[in-house]
Amino acid sequence: MTLFSDTRNRPILNIVAGIGLVTLAACSSGAPAATATARTDTPASAAASAAASDSAVSSEPADNGGTGGGTDWCLNTVDEVVAAIDVEVTEAVSTDATGIGGGCIYNGADATPVYAMSVVTAEGAVATFDAAKNGEGAVTIDGVGDDAVLISPQGPLAVLKGSTFISLGAFGPIMEDAAAFQAAMEELGKSAADRLP
Repeated sequence: MTLFSDTRNRPILNIVAGIGLVTLAACSSGAPAATATARTDTPASAAASAAASDSAVSSEPADNGGTGGGTDWCLNTVDEVVAAIDVEVTEAVSTDATGIGGGCIYNGADATPVYAMSVVTAEGAVATFDAAKNGEGAVTIDGVGDDAVLISPQGPLAVLKGSTFISLGAFGPIMEDAAAFQAAMEELGKSAADRLP
């Protein structure tokens, strides 16, 4: 019996999934975090922004098909996050987890996280999604990726697109309104999944 198959461990799975999206986004295996303060809408403007500053990158996904190593994992624009969860976002910080995927933390005005996502492209991503989907209390969400579930009323939202697993969640006042939280996660999950190949 594993952590994921024992139904007594479902609360643990919820906590692990929630912590995992923050941890994956905050940690890297030696690679420096990249900070994105704005998303550009065209490849030309993304290239110009990247050329202008080595430390700033676009929130436009640079290469979402790999398993880490130079990929921008911020699959939502800052504007999308602001509109969906109604908070100020001052930066999006993308971090690689080489061999696994990566993550992104969107920070508010006081530098605290307001939204985060982790993206797993490594082997086992589908099994991780399946474990979340089969969790007690998970709610299937239609129209997001190939399959999606809200693990609990306060998230995270688990999304499967092809063999890529995305976990995303928001922090703060939006968590107090389950319907608003679910609507925001559906909106952000759809736009994030749509950016994957």
